[in-house]
Amino acid sequence: MSSTRNAAAVPPRAQGQQQRSSPTSVASPMNAGQQQQQQQQRQHQPTKPKVTPPPRRSKSSSSSSSKKHPEMVVDKRIVDELLLVCGVIGSTATTVDETTGQTTEKFVPVTDCLNWLQDLQRALRRDHETYRPISLLLGQWRIVSQKLLPLVMSCRYDKAMVLTVCKILVILTKPLSEDAKRAGRLTVDVKSKKVDDSVIQEQIVLRENAIAQSDLLMEYKRMFVRHSSHHYAFQNQKDKKNKTTDKSEGTGLLSVFTSLLAEPLSKMGSSRTSADHLTIELVLHLMRNLLSITPLNTFGSTEKAQHAAQLHREFLVLLEEEMVFDVLTCVGQEVERRENSGYNLLLMEILSCLLRGQDPTDVALSTVEPAAPVFETKVIPSKKKSAKPSRTITTARASAVGTSSLKAHLQSERQKLQLSASSRHSHFGGTLRVSKGDGKQVYVSASDYLARKSQTGSGGGASAVGQPVRRKNKKAEVFVGSGKASTLHSRPGASASLSREIAGPTSKRAKAALNSFCEKFVAQCYGPVMKSLKNEFRRDSNRLEDGDRTLFFRIVWFFHQWFRVSRRNALEKKKKGAEEESSAQNLIFTMDVFMFNLVLNSTDEFFEHKKPAELAQTVSLYTEMIHMLHAMYESKDSTEHMMALGLMDRIFYAGEPLDRLPRLLSRWTPGMFSREYLCDLIECSHVTWKLLDINAKKCLESFPSDKLSTKRPKDAVERMNLTASEFDKETYFSRKFVSNQIVFMYTQLLSQYA
Repeated sequence: MSSTRNAAAVPPRAQGQQQRSSPTSVASPMNAGQQQQQQQQRQHQPTKPKVTPPPRRSKSSSSSSSKKHPEMVVDKRIVDELLLVCGVIGSTATTVDETTGQTTEKFVPVTDCLNWLQDLQRALRRDHETYRPISLLLGQWRIVSQKLLPLVMSCRYDKAMVLTVCKILVILTKPLSEDAKRAGRLTVDVKSKKVDDSVIQEQIVLRENAIAQSDLLMEYKRMFVRHSSHHYAFQNQKDKKNKTTDKSEGTGLLSVFTSLLAEPLSKMGSSRTSADHLTIELVLHLMRNLLSITPLNTFGSTEKAQHAAQLHREFLVLLEEEMVFDVLTCVGQEVERRENSGYNLLLMEILSCLLRGQDPTDVALSTVEPAAPVFETKVIPSKKKSAKPSRTITTARASAVGTSSLKAHLQSERQKLQLSASSRHSHFGGTLRVSKGDGKQVYVSASDYLARKSQTGSGGGASAVGQPVRRKNKKAEVFVGSGKASTLHSRPGASASLSREIAGPTSKRAKAALNSFCEKFVAQCYGPVMKSLKNEFRRDSNRLEDGDRTLFFRIVWFFHQWFRVSRRNALEKKKKGAEEESSAQNLIFTMDVFMFNLVLNSTDEFFEHKKPAELAQTVSLYTEMIHMLHAMYESKDSTEHMMALGLMDRIFYAGEPLDRLPRLLSRWTPGMFSREYLCDLIECSHVTWKLLDINAKKCLESFPSDKLSTKRPKDAVERMNLTASEFDKETYFSRKFVSNQIVFMYTQLLSQYA
């Protein structure tokens, strides 16, 4: 009974497998004897030692990471679920056109693709905030490039599908956490024996994980920028004019996501639902995430840094072509409305990412064509009576004036710098033979002509040719930082804008696109956006984060300097006698007492908390605001002039003035601040003294010294003028600005321009 019960319990497939697996289960006596002989032979043979290869260690040290960081390892059940979800989303089908014979690939989703995408979204929500193992796993499988982006292009008119993919992309492209950023910038000390090996291994694992996340984000940004549907955006302007019927224009990948905003932004007031708010936030967050992607740590790799900068410039060009700038302008115009007030800080982050790494002066000068240098050709006949040809020397016209003129010398140097930067083969363009005053000839390489320039006419100075460059002692350096100066603080022609890395056609197009966006933003959006942001800082909103004030200062500084340079160029082009526009226009919204209070109080706070980068940004903004105050004071508009008088009265002439300039100058110490910071500080001092001198002269003209005691002011303007006339600017200057330290500071800065 038992045998039949066991046999019945085993299914037929299992019985067949048991019979196939043991074909000799019922053995004959002859087979049993042969088996015994074989076993005896194996026992008499010498046993060979078993050699097991050592376990292979992966490059990412997965064995050590799984023990110390179980959060970095994806559970097997989640992996199986992701494999199932990503495998059934859809597939790529290839079709052949019968007329042209071209093959096209189109992604075909499954019937219930939306449900599978929602499952993928739920799986990503369970990802770890710092380590993100699920996101890294999807990056290794190339789900975004092979599944999600083709799905968006094939289902671009399916709003629910595109919106779900947008949610997934927002999760995948969100910025790194602060812990991951610190781990990626961590310097691992492997030489010192003071640190335990386990700690070193843990630091290496954390850093590799953070770098892997950063590389994956850069790959996502590259996928968007260099998508096949965006190739039209990087064509030459001539090709675009010739191809008027380009089907790809306006149908790019980014246009699919921006089209989601058309319907929600058209609704006003209570007609806008929570679903509309969610759609607007998703698309804006996706743009913010893509703009904020930067390499975590280049580790001295110039190629990696240049690739990231080039990718960002291409993205700026793409944003203009896909009309994303127009969408941001529409959002900024209506940001003061109740239904749009929640987007102000998100818009501030987008603006900060847009303007990152851009020089406002270069952007403003992108529409100005640089003047070509004019050269003279002199033919010097040979003194010898031989048949040798005469020498031809090409020199700049400015050098004919003589080396005694400093202006001519600087102009000649500027033209040489422009010629060097525009030459494609200047690094290997041969050698140049320079004849010195004593009759000697020196060969100067084309790549280092500036460093090896002859010192003819320098008053007996030694030549720089052949002299070794001395090493600088870091402890004795007066300025910290990279030493790069902005275009505004550089000699004309010697700025970074003429370098080969950022003077290409893509860079010019990016600056032109950003310049046109700045024009629209200042004219239409600057006032509403800045009023909304100031209200957040005025009431100290709980929506603010730690670095938001610095982001706000940088945005205001950028637009102030851009407007100042653009206005100067516009005035140069205008004819004399033309009507002058307002000196401040919409920038007057950031020229009030609250703004000056916020900026000047921030200088004290950043200095006390030892934040030199934030302090430098605040001082640069204060410098631009003083420039704008000077322009408002000299404006022909009476309203702007009265506002300037009121601000000057509160900053300089009040009983408790807001002025922090003497304090900022006294806080300067060698080896703590950058050269750019000191340039801003000295420029602010110069404009401040100039403004006080002009106002003092005008006040003395309106109030003679013999009538100061008997004069009674009639209105607020006369009262401010009377207070300014009583201000002793000579005592103010001598007591607060004249010291040995400030003289030393000036000499150190001027030595950089010698």
